[in-house]
Amino acid sequence: MIGISFFLFLIYYYIINHPRLNRWWHWLFFLLLTGLINLFTGFGYIYSKLNEGVIPACFTHSQVETAQDGSIYGVNGTEILFNSNCWQFGIANSIVAIGCFIVFSFAFKWWSRNCKYSPI
Repeated sequence: MIGISFFLFLIYYYIINHPRLNRWWHWLFFLLLTGLINLFTGFGYIYSKLNEGVIPACFTHSQVETAQDGSIYGVNGTEILFNSNCWQFGIANSIVAIGCFIVFSFAFKWWSRNCKYSPI
Protein backbone atom coordinates (compact mmCIF):
# COMPACT_ATOMS: atom_id res chain seq x y z
CA MET A 1 0.00 0.00 0.00
CA ILE A 2 2.77 2.42 0.87
CA GLY A 3 4.74 1.30 -2.18
CA ILE A 4 1.84 1.85 -4.57
CA SER A 5 1.13 5.27 -3.05
CA PHE A 6 4.77 6.28 -3.29
CA PHE A 7 5.04 4.96 -6.86
CA LEU A 8 2.04 6.99 -8.04
CA PHE A 9 3.38 10.02 -6.18
CA LEU A 10 6.68 9.64 -8.07
CA ILE A 11 4.87 9.28 -11.38
CA TYR A 12 2.85 12.45 -10.87
CA TYR A 13 5.52 14.73 -9.41
CA TYR A 14 8.75 13.49 -10.97
CA ILE A 15 8.15 11.29 -14.02
CA ILE A 16 5.25 13.01 -15.79
CA ASN A 17 5.99 16.41 -14.19
CA HIS A 18 4.32 18.40 -16.96
CA PRO A 19 3.09 22.02 -16.61
CA ARG A 20 -0.32 21.06 -17.96
CA LEU A 21 -0.80 18.72 -15.00
CA ASN A 22 -0.19 21.46 -12.45
CA ARG A 23 -3.87 21.69 -11.47
CA TRP A 24 -5.67 20.44 -8.41
CA TRP A 25 -8.01 18.20 -10.44
CA HIS A 26 -5.05 16.36 -11.99
CA TRP A 27 -3.67 15.78 -8.51
CA LEU A 28 -7.14 14.61 -7.42
CA PHE A 29 -7.18 12.15 -10.33
CA PHE A 30 -3.91 10.59 -9.12
CA LEU A 31 -5.24 10.57 -5.55
CA LEU A 32 -8.36 8.68 -6.64
CA LEU A 33 -6.27 6.37 -8.82
CA THR A 34 -4.16 5.55 -5.76
CA GLY A 35 -7.32 4.77 -3.80
CA LEU A 36 -8.81 2.57 -6.53
CA ILE A 37 -5.65 0.57 -7.14
CA ASN A 38 -5.21 -0.03 -3.41
CA LEU A 39 -8.90 -0.91 -3.00
CA PHE A 40 -8.74 -3.69 -5.56
CA THR A 41 -5.26 -4.81 -4.50
CA GLY A 42 -6.32 -5.15 -0.85
CA PHE A 43 -9.56 -6.90 -1.76
CA GLY A 44 -7.89 -9.23 -4.24
CA TYR A 45 -5.14 -10.26 -1.86
CA ILE A 46 -7.44 -11.14 1.05
CA TYR A 47 -10.06 -12.71 -1.24
CA SER A 48 -7.46 -14.98 -2.85
CA LYS A 49 -6.13 -16.02 0.57
CA LEU A 50 -9.69 -16.75 1.71
CA ASN A 51 -10.42 -18.93 -1.33
CA GLU A 52 -7.06 -20.72 -1.18
CA GLY A 53 -7.74 -21.84 2.37
CA VAL A 54 -4.72 -20.04 3.79
CA ILE A 55 -6.84 -18.25 6.39
CA PRO A 56 -7.48 -20.53 9.41
CA ALA A 57 -10.78 -22.37 9.67
CA CYS A 58 -11.83 -20.44 12.77
CA PHE A 59 -12.25 -17.34 10.57
CA THR A 60 -14.15 -18.99 7.70
CA HIS A 61 -17.44 -20.75 7.08
CA SER A 62 -16.08 -24.25 7.69
CA GLN A 63 -16.56 -24.52 11.46
CA VAL A 64 -19.53 -22.59 12.82
CA GLU A 65 -21.10 -22.34 16.25
CA THR A 66 -24.30 -20.45 17.06
CA ALA A 67 -24.55 -18.57 20.35
CA GLN A 68 -27.74 -18.42 22.39
CA ASP A 69 -28.46 -14.90 21.20
CA GLY A 70 -28.36 -16.07 17.57
CA SER A 71 -24.90 -14.75 16.75
CA ILE A 72 -22.76 -16.99 14.59
CA TYR A 73 -19.13 -17.39 15.65
CA GLY A 74 -16.15 -19.49 14.69
CA VAL A 75 -14.88 -22.31 16.85
CA ASN A 76 -12.65 -20.15 19.04
CA GLY A 77 -15.27 -17.44 19.55
CA THR A 78 -13.94 -15.24 16.79
CA GLU A 79 -16.10 -13.73 14.10
CA ILE A 80 -16.40 -15.47 10.78
CA LEU A 81 -14.69 -13.95 7.76
CA PHE A 82 -16.99 -13.34 4.78
CA ASN A 83 -16.45 -11.86 1.32
CA SER A 84 -17.83 -8.54 2.59
CA ASN A 85 -14.94 -8.42 5.05
CA CYS A 86 -12.57 -8.62 2.09
CA TRP A 87 -14.22 -5.50 0.66
CA GLN A 88 -13.97 -3.80 4.04
CA PHE A 89 -10.24 -4.53 4.12
CA GLY A 90 -9.92 -3.13 0.60
CA ILE A 91 -11.74 0.06 1.62
CA ALA A 92 -9.56 0.47 4.71
CA ASN A 93 -6.47 -0.14 2.59
CA SER A 94 -7.69 2.51 0.14
CA ILE A 95 -8.29 5.10 2.86
CA VAL A 96 -4.84 4.61 4.38
CA ALA A 97 -3.23 4.71 0.90
CA ILE A 98 -4.96 8.02 0.15
CA GLY A 99 -3.60 9.36 3.43
CA CYS A 100 -0.09 8.21 2.49
CA PHE A 101 -0.37 9.85 -0.94
CA ILE A 102 -1.39 13.13 0.72
CA VAL A 103 1.52 12.93 3.16
CA PHE A 104 3.97 12.18 0.34
CA SER A 105 2.55 15.04 -1.70
CA PHE A 106 2.95 17.66 0.98
CA ALA A 107 6.29 16.36 2.21
CA PHE A 108 8.21 15.76 -1.03
CA LYS A 109 6.58 17.82 -3.78
CA TRP A 110 8.91 20.80 -3.39
CA TRP A 111 11.66 19.32 -5.57
CA SER A 112 9.33 18.91 -8.55
CA ARG A 113 9.99 21.47 -11.27
CA ASN A 114 6.46 21.90 -12.64
CA CYS A 115 4.02 20.43 -10.11
CA LYS A 116 5.44 21.76 -6.84
CA TYR A 117 2.39 23.97 -6.24
CA SER A 118 -0.17 21.29 -6.94
CA PRO A 119 -2.71 20.66 -5.23
CA ILE A 120 -2.65 24.16 -3.76
